[in-house]
Amino acid sequence: MLAAGRSLSDRGIGFAAIGLSPASAFAWSRHLRGRIVPTPVDVKLDPDRLGEFVVEVAARPGVEVVVPLTDRALEVCDRHRARIEVNARLAAPPSHAVRDVLDKRANLERARRLGIPCPEQFDLESLDQIVDLAETVGFPLVLKNPSRTAVGRTLGFSWLVADSEEEVRRLLLRHCPDGPYPLVQRLIRGTVHNICCFAVRGELVVAHQYEARRRTRGLTTYREVVPLASRLRGHAESMLRDLGWEGVAHVGFFVEPNGDVRYMETNGRLWASVAGSIASGWDFPFWIYEYFGLDRVPVAPSQGGIGRRSRWHYGELMWLADVLRGRYDASTIERTTRWRAVVDYFAGFSPRVAADVFRLDDPTPELMEHLRGLRGVVANAVRGVGRSRRMGRIS
Repeated sequence: MLAAGRSLSDRGIGFAAIGLSPASAFAWSRHLRGRIVPTPVDVKLDPDRLGEFVVEVAARPGVEVVVPLTDRALEVCDRHRARIEVNARLAAPPSHAVRDVLDKRANLERARRLGIPCPEQFDLESLDQIVDLAETVGFPLVLKNPSRTAVGRTLGFSWLVADSEEEVRRLLLRHCPDGPYPLVQRLIRGTVHNICCFAVRGELVVAHQYEARRRTRGLTTYREVVPLASRLRGHAESMLRDLGWEGVAHVGFFVEPNGDVRYMETNGRLWASVAGSIASGWDFPFWIYEYFGLDRVPVAPSQGGIGRRSRWHYGELMWLADVLRGRYDASTIERTTRWRAVVDYFAGFSPRVAADVFRLDDPTPELMEHLRGLRGVVANAVRGVGRSRRMGRIS
């Protein structure tokens, strides 16, 4: 959201953020000139009431385009699409495409039908199938919440990794003893490659690719723009054409050490690392405004930004802390020394590496993100001390 707001602000395009949390880094940006918060604030917790609120905002004078920036917002806006579009354009793909990408099972089924290679998968229907699951998928495996909708997140997690039958059983008994059960896939270890796209009536008009250089806790913290691989582009084109896609999309793949490709997912809204795309010349937020607001088809930049690197500073700090404790992202194969990790962390502050959050003309969001993270660390430490004292009294 921060990168999108800065992109529009830099070009003099007016906007307002709907339902922005005070805890968001964007809330502290000087580029945020308009903010609309539902009253009462608990409207944000109810998808239908939030949808009604967006419909009301879309009817206000001067509102031309509504841009969902999260999966929840995408779902809510799509459910109220007809009423929103009475007064403003909804910057989103068609309803059937929205429903598809928000349902991992449906989207993966589509990918397999299109011949796009996917990870080995098991459709779990009972705890009695855990042995069959282990034989079919193998360990380690990943349990994924198949629904990305506001009303479907009943499992309490996005994804979990299990290394044994006992661990699978423990996680299932903890989170969903009576179902519905998560999506089960073989854990793919390799390098994440993402195709950042813009499609018009199902046809890909601009696309660039970045490779995740460092990841932690399932999040990419450091990345580099690389030449667009024809094989990955072809898979992305097949998916978006079959969906009749309109607007931005973020199509993710794992590339294993032997070169095998496995499809991950398609995101139907701007991605967290879009600041890196913008810094490389791929201004997707502006293209959204151009296409949905002015009916102009985006044109790819003449320079593809190949080799341009970007990073999320706070995410890099989490990565460093994890490496110092000997922890690595479950999908990561490569390991590094603690000393090398420290050197790499500080090297990332080079002016040749674009920052996701920090900007000299707008430094407060970066500061507030780190302060919020520090408060979380302190709170966890205090809770840990409290638990230790209680255990001491019990013993």
